[in-house]
Amino acid sequence: MTKLTQIFSAIISNLILFSLPLFGSDPSVVSQLDLARYQGQWFEIARFQNPFQNESEKNITARYRLLDNGFIEVINACKQTNGKVKSVTGLAKQQSSKSTSKLKVSFFDIFGWRPIWGDYWVLYIDTDYQVAVIGDRNKKYGWVLSRKTTLSQRQRDTALAVLNKNGYNSQKLLFAIHD
Repeated sequence: MTKLTQIFSAIISNLILFSLPLFGSDPSVVSQLDLARYQGQWFEIARFQNPFQNESEKNITARYRLLDNGFIEVINACKQTNGKVKSVTGLAKQQSSKSTSKLKVSFFDIFGWRPIWGDYWVLYIDTDYQVAVIGDRNKKYGWVLSRKTTLSQRQRDTALAVLNKNGYNSQKLLFAIHD
């Protein structure tokens, strides 16, 4: 093998190796999400570390409300480490007409223009709409939500299994505190 062939082979090998995550399968989402049943208040049970919740200490909630224009109002609130309650309002929309389970959400608004939208994919929802598991296409962000501040052991096991099945490492979850 010539030196040039070795270099070319190494470059191709590295390109394949570092491209593998790009070709991984998308997380599985629920087949149909009833947005009317999904609206209302949810408590964050657990999440993966992310840059937009660094100061979230406890009592983390998300409230969803369907709007007449087809968007969903999203109000996230938490008690920060300094003791103050902070909330942020955003909008969610269906990512495509093919799936109600794949949403996009934006909390960044410039005079009504929202240039940044993030994935909000519903990976799991129980039949009573009491527990939900949320993720994104890249398996970087994820949340476990509940209508109550705690989960039963069965609900917790199910949520962790959904995350693990979709390529998340559930051992890296940060569990929320509610008082």
